[in-house]
Amino acid sequence: MVTLAGDSTAATSSSEPSTTSGNSVVCHRHGLGERHISGTDANPFRRFIRCLQRKVSGCDFFRWVDEELMPHYLASVQRLKQQKEFLESQLECKAVLTDVLYDKIKLKDEEFNRFKHEYASKQTKETVAMTSKPLIFSLVATGGVLIIALLMINQLF
Repeated sequence: MVTLAGDSTAATSSSEPSTTSGNSVVCHRHGLGERHISGTDANPFRRFIRCLQRKVSGCDFFRWVDEELMPHYLASVQRLKQQKEFLESQLECKAVLTDVLYDKIKLKDEEFNRFKHEYASKQTKETVAMTSKPLIFSLVATGGVLIIALLMINQLF
């Protein structure tokens, strides 16, 4: 089992003796060790082994599996971490900007639909007004008080 561990900071080992059995490092007290990969700034990506029973028994068996990184590799890792953090912050900003733009588009869409509805209502009123005018003009030809009343009603609407 290999896990990324961020809590290993020092290259210390237990006073317990250990042996190497093939590719496995063995703690004499508890048996095989558990493989991990360091996630600390001081020892990034370094592999190490610690006792499987460390949480239960408090065993402090610890061994580095590989050599410490050379300074130029360590600097490269630090630079890559900084670039990663910068790109993640840019990605987060773009996500916020996308949300803002989506909200603006939604508001504009609602505004468009409102104007479309108002335009359709206005068109309907104009259509009704246009269809009622021939009736009024035909009544004008016949004369009378009814014509004046209809013209006044038409003006109200």
